[in-house]
This record gives sequence, C-alpha cells and structure tokens, in this order.
Amino acid sequence: MTKKKRGILSLLILAVILVSIRVVWQKVLIPAKMKLEKEKAVVSEKESAPPAEVQGLPVKVFRTAKTDYQDIIAAMGNIKGDREVDMKFEVQGVLKSFNFLEGERIGKAEVVAELDPKDYLQRLKYAETKLKSTLAGLAAKKKEYEMYKRLYDIGAVIKLKLEQAALEYEQGRLEVEGKRREVEFARLEMDKTRFYAPDECVLGSRLIDIGELVLTNTKVGVLVDARIAIAEVGVIEREVKKLSIGQRAKLYVDAYPGEMFSGVIGSIQPMVAEKSRTVIVKISVDNPEERLLSGMFTRVEIVIFDKKGVIIIPTAAIQEIEDRLKVFIVEPRENKAKSREIDIDYVSDEYAEVISGLSPDDLVILNVDEVSDDMPVQVVEEEALGL
Repeated sequence: MTKKKRGILSLLILAVILVSIRVVWQKVLIPAKMKLEKEKAVVSEKESAPPAEVQGLPVKVFRTAKTDYQDIIAAMGNIKGDREVDMKFEVQGVLKSFNFLEGERIGKAEVVAELDPKDYLQRLKYAETKLKSTLAGLAAKKKEYEMYKRLYDIGAVIKLKLEQAALEYEQGRLEVEGKRREVEFARLEMDKTRFYAPDECVLGSRLIDIGELVLTNTKVGVLVDARIAIAEVGVIEREVKKLSIGQRAKLYVDAYPGEMFSGVIGSIQPMVAEKSRTVIVKISVDNPEERLLSGMFTRVEIVIFDKKGVIIIPTAAIQEIEDRLKVFIVEPRENKAKSREIDIDYVSDEYAEVISGLSPDDLVILNVDEVSDDMPVQVVEEEALGL
C-alpha cells in the first residue's frame, strides 16, 4: 500500500471515531446530566420547604337539630278477632248441616249448624205422651175428689175418705208437674241440636264435615267477631318496662302493603314465656270494615316516646363524670374539641333528648373516648337524624 492510500485510510478512521463520540455525547451523556441536575433541584426544594401543618385527630360528629322524634319497640305477631267463639254443642249427635260458608256474615241468634234431631225428637214425643197420660189420670182423680167432697158435705162419707181422695189428687198433680218438666227438658235437649250465633259475627272456620259424629267436647268451628281486631305480639322482656296500657301502636300487614293501621295497647300479660323470653301484649284496633282478618301476620311498632321540636343526640356520645353528663363538640373556628355539660330527659338505647347544654348545628363528637379538651381535631364524617 502506498503512502498516499495509508493517509486516506487514517483520515476515514478518524472521521468515524469523531462521529461516534458526538452521537454518544448527544444521546447518553447530555440526558444523564440533565436528569441528575433535575433530581438535585427536587431534593433541594424539599429540603427548603416548610414542614406540613398538623391537621388534628380525625373525628366523627353528629350535627344537632330541632326535630320531631319517636322511639318505638318493634314486635311481630298475629291478628285475632276481639271475640272468638269455639262452636261446641251441648249434646252429642251426627252433624246434619252447616248453614254458612267460611267468611260469611252471621246475624245474632241465627242457626249456624245443626245436629240430626231424630233421637231427641223421639224423646220429646215420648215425654209428651207420658204427660198426656198423666193429665188424664189427674182429671179422673180430680173428679173423684170432687165427688167425695160433695158426699162429705151431706154427711154421706167419713172424713178419712175425703182426705184419701185429696191426697191422691195432690199426688197426681205433682206427677203432672214432673212430666211437664220432662217435656220441657226434652224440648231443651231438642233445641240444643242447633247452634245459635251469640252475636253478629263471621264464620271463621269449619272443622267437622257433615255426617261426622259430634261429642259434647268436639269443636266443630270458630265464630269470629272482628269489628275490633286484636294483635297479639311478643315483646322481649327487657323492653316490657317501657310499655303501659293505652300506648299507641302502628300495625302493618302484608295484605295491604304500605298501609298503616292504628291501635292501642289493651293488655300486657303478667308473665314471660319460658322459651322465647317474651311477654304477650294485646293491641286493640278498630276494624269496622273487617279488613284485618283473624290469622294475618302483623308487624307492630309500639310508640314509647313521641315529642316534637327536640334536640336528640346518640347516647354513645354522652359521658358521665362525677354525676355530671357531658359531651365534646367541635369548636369550628379553632377546630378543637370543647366539653359541654348537658341535661337530658328521655334516654333510649340509641338516643337521648337533650334539654339544655346544646344548640342546633352543634357538632357533637362521637368517638368521645379519644378526645380531650382543646385537642386539635379534624371532622372526617358527619351524621344527623334522617341522613
């Protein structure tokens, strides 16, 4: 290779090296330098920034307001008629007829059902026959007594004969009275083969079919007077002390969705059921159209407190210290917790009525065990009645 060619080759190699160095400088070294400078600036900015301001303890609060408040006890039970009469005949026999269908209205003294009266009719006829025979014998004895009376008056017979005739006549008269009572008893027994409605009512159920034998203790049906309905509900024993006769109640049944029926407590059973630990409470409901039917399931709300325009707060927010009640509220201008003494009236498991110490729109702290006076706080959650 000549000297001239070697020189050209050296120049080409040098050019390639210079181009490679330029590319590396632009693609790698310059970006790396810029990134490093940027990171240094961020670190410097963080080091020079002032510390973040402390926000305070996160708290949940309850916003007070004048409100209408009701406290209720919820219970469940069944509807019954004010009067439910078990249909039981006083005599036995075969059921002959049922004169009404279930759900039909029945007037007072109407015949609801009848037994076959054949046997009782025969007894009545036999008693009447014996009475007729005894009456005939009494008539003969009366004539005999009257005859001896006339003979005695003219001195034709002695007094003993008259007395014997009078005694036989009196015995005959007493025998007639006995036979009359037998006839009356047979008629009563005959009448007992019919079951009469004791009052206006509805046939609730038929339990015996026609043709079946009915004994004196057999229940053949149930009559219901539902013009006043009775809701029998079970209330748990720890709530019973809050109940009293005359308290209002709201009733709801599935047959009328969204409709409310009003009633009042009529009686509170003075004993607790061993298994369910509940007390039976009976609530009377006017039911003139008899829409509430015996056997319906009902959900009941018994109103134990009802007051308008009161301040209500959660019971859990109240602390008792040295026989004084207090709560913590948020002082909005300072975002600090401040204690307030309060007076309360009505208290339930969930809420209490505050009669002094709080005003509408106060923010009562709920997580009260975590705060103290003048502690910085930050409201993170707010509650209110109805929200």
